[in-house]
Parts: sequence; C-alpha cells; structure tokens
Amino acid sequence: MGQSGFSRRHLLQMGAAASLLGRARAEAPPAFLAAEAGTSLLTTDVRLNGQGPYHFVVDTGADRTVLADTVARDLLFAASGKINVQGIVRTVEAPSVRITKLEAGPVRGEALDVPILPRELLQADGFLGLDVLDGHRVVMDFREGVLRLLEPRPSQLIGFDAPREVPVKLSGSEGRLRSTQCLVDGVRCTAFIDTGAEISVGNGPLYRALAEKHPTLRSVETIPLTGVTGGVVAGDVVALNGISLGGLSILDSRIAIADLQVFRLWDLAETPALFIGMNWLHRFNRVAIDYGRKEMRFDLAVARPDTRWKCNAPDEDCHYRLGSPYTIPRPSVAT
Repeated sequence: MGQSGFSRRHLLQMGAAASLLGRARAEAPPAFLAAEAGTSLLTTDVRLNGQGPYHFVVDTGADRTVLADTVARDLLFAASGKINVQGIVRTVEAPSVRITKLEAGPVRGEALDVPILPRELLQADGFLGLDVLDGHRVVMDFREGVLRLLEPRPSQLIGFDAPREVPVKLSGSEGRLRSTQCLVDGVRCTAFIDTGAEISVGNGPLYRALAEKHPTLRSVETIPLTGVTGGVVAGDVVALNGISLGGLSILDSRIAIADLQVFRLWDLAETPALFIGMNWLHRFNRVAIDYGRKEMRFDLAVARPDTRWKCNAPDEDCHYRLGSPYTIPRPSVAT
C-alpha cells in the first residue's frame, strides 16, 4: 500500500453519520491497545455481576470466555465444576465458575460457566470469546488507539463504503467467521482473524502448497509460540511476497508455520489455512469484524512496518503469545 490520500475529514463525516443512525445503541468504553505492557493484544472494560470494570482481551479466535484466577478470588467466586481447556500446546483441566451477568457495552452474557486460568498466563483479567462476541461488531481503531464493541452495522449503511475502506465478505456460523478469498503468494487458503494472537500463523498444508509453488521457499528463523494454557511450540517463519484478502493486499509479510490445534477445531487441519494476528491488523487504520453482517472492513492506512517480529529481550525470552483458549468435553469417568 502506498501513501494514502485519504482525508481525516472523511473519517469524521462517516463517523458522524454512523452516530446519527445508531445514537440509541450502547457503546463499550474505549480501551487502550495493550492488555499489559509489552503485548499488542486489545482489551475492553467488562463488568461481572455489576462489579468492575475489569480489562479483558477481546479474542476473536477463542470459542469461550475465560477468567483470571485473581479476578475470581477478588469476586469470591466459588468453583462450580471442571472444564478442559485446550491451548495451542497442551490441554489443562481448569476449575470453572458461574458468572450471573457479564456486560461490555452492548455485549451481554448471562449464566456463563467460564474456566479459570492463571493471570500470569493470560496477562489480563480475562479473555472475551465468541460465546459473547457473536452477533456483535468489534471495531479496532489503531489510529486512535481504542477498541469498541458495538451492535452490527446499521442496515441504513449497507452498500455505503467510506473512501479507502475495503469490505470483505465472510462465511461461517457460531462466530467462526472465515474468508476463502485469501491468497498467500498465489496459494488460495482460508483465513480467519485471531485478535488473541500477536502474530499470524499458517498451517502445514499451507506451507506444503507454498513450497510446491515456490521451490526456493525456506524458513528464515524459528520462534517460540506460547499459549494461555502454558507450554511452548516452535514456529518456522517464512517471508512472503504478499498476502491478498478480498480487495486488499499487503506486501513483504511474514507468517509462522505451525500445525496448531486451532486449525483442527476450525475444521481446517487438512486444507491450507491461516489465522491473521495483530501483527497484520496493526498495519491498518481501523479493522472492524461484524458478526451480525458477516463481514470485515479494513480502513487503509499508510503502510506501517511489521514490528511484531522484533524483540529486544534475550532470545530465550522472545515468546510470541497466541491466545484462543478452547474448551473440549471432559472424558467420561466410570463410576
């Protein structure tokens, strides 16, 4: 993407129109872009049983909301059961608690059974997953440094695209929205957005398809990937000429390659697939994921460098965080 001639005035005009059309809708309080110092994950304010606010990472790759153990203790939640939580490396059995009411702007959750994980792994008060995000709109404004949870885009705005705004249609259900319009160096794959991941990751089938099409493709480095259930897995980084998604393209991109469980859970283990993390999303002015309208919208910006691969700490401390906790059925126990 080259220099943008997009006027700030157009942005303000579009925002004013949206405000007039949806003034009655509640809006989540804006949240700054870091859950903790040193991360690039997005948080928003959440109230639990009327208490808070607490700072939750908005994780569009996770099927389930999770809570930090420190918050559970603060609110005197009593364990109500056990839930198996599957991360990128390992599965852990976690205690669960019942949240009577969860509120984050227009997002509401009632009678939620959520697993409890250590705060040092989450690096936030909790993760807000697809069980509560589905049906709403997540807007990440990187220029202003805020995140908002909103109702789906008003029907009055259907067909209206702001200057330099690119819409991408999605498919899927239960919040697991994906695009089949993704090309990675000429290889077609399925892509989904994972705001709980600091970097973008492709699976083994994608790498094999790329290697067949580009025989000189090689890993440029190996990096450690860690998840919310702990553990570390190696990711092989490959440098790409470009990724296109719908009507937009990004040049000089990098992705890690690893066969993570998230691809199997999204039924994408056997086909070329990619999840797009924060290192890719940060290169835009604004990104919106509309679960009600099943679309994404990218507000183009002057291309920003992809800095998420740089780490100033010693090599052994440079772990790239991937969130996306999933719950899986507990094995039955004979009695």
